[in-house]
Amino acid sequence: MIYLIWKEKGITSFKKIRNFANENNVKKIGHSGTLDPLAQGLLLIATDKDTKWLTFLDQDYKKYRVYFQLGKSSDTYDIEGKILETSDKKVTKEELEKTIFSFLGKIKQIPPIYSAKKVNGKKAYEYARENKIVTLNEIDVEIKQIYDLNFDFENNLFSFDCEVSRGTYIRSLIHDIGLKLGTYALMSDLIRFEIDGLTDQDLGEVDVNKLIKLNKVSLKLKRLKRLYHGQRFELDLADGDYVFDLNNNGIYYGVLTSQDKEIKMKKLIRHKELEEIFPKDSGN
Repeated sequence: MIYLIWKEKGITSFKKIRNFANENNVKKIGHSGTLDPLAQGLLLIATDKDTKWLTFLDQDYKKYRVYFQLGKSSDTYDIEGKILETSDKKVTKEELEKTIFSFLGKIKQIPPIYSAKKVNGKKAYEYARENKIVTLNEIDVEIKQIYDLNFDFENNLFSFDCEVSRGTYIRSLIHDIGLKLGTYALMSDLIRFEIDGLTDQDLGEVDVNKLIKLNKVSLKLKRLKRLYHGQRFELDLADGDYVFDLNNNGIYYGVLTSQDKEIKMKKLIRHKELEEIFPKDSGN
C-alpha cells in the first residue's frame, strides 16, 4: 500500500513513520523523502511489497510554504540552531522581492552541514556533531515557482510559497537569499503542502497508479510468462522503462525496460500475484 500521511512539527520523520508502522502492524515500511523535525507536512510512505514502487514514483516537484527571519544566521540554517552571525542591515520590500525572485529557475546550492547528505558514506550532520569540517559539493536544483509573498517587517517575519525540484534544501535557499541581500536569513518554519498534485485532501491510502508516470504497456499471457521467468524478447517499444499489466487488467506487476526493442524485467513487484498465474512447477 502507498499512504500519504501528515507529519506534525516537533518530531522526526522516522518517529512518525515508525509510529505508523506500529499502529498498523506493518513489518516493512519505506518513505520517499523526509522532513526536518522543525517542519510539518506531507510524507509519502509505502508498506510491504509496495516499498519497491518508491524508486519509480513521480515526485519530481514538491510545494512548500516557508517562513524566515532576516538579520541572523545559524549553524543549521534555521531557528533551532546555534546563532553564528547577526546583522542590523535594513532591506526594502523591493530589494527583498527582487532577491527572492532571482532564485527562480535552475540553480546550484550547497546543502546545509546539518543534513542527511552523505559525504564519503557518512551523513553530513554526523560530521557536524563531531565538530569535523567537511566540504559538501554543490547540487543542481530547480525553483519552479515562487508566489504568495508575505512580508512583516515590524515583526521580522517573512514567508512565501514555492514549488521546487526533488532534493532542494529550503534551508539553503533561505540562507542564500540572506547572503545575496548582504545580510543573513534563517528558516523559522516550513510546511510541505503538496507532493506531485497530492494535498492534505488525499491523506490516507493512495492509488499507486496515480503516482506512477512511467509509460504503460499491456502484455499477452505468453509474453508475461516469458518475462516472469527471466527471458528476454523483442517488442516494438521505444527505449525506456514501462509498467506492465496483463491484457489491460490495470494491475501493474512491475517495471520492464526496453533497449533497442529488447525487453527484459527491471523490477518485479507483485511477485505473489504472478506466482498464482504461473505456478513454480509450470515450467517455461
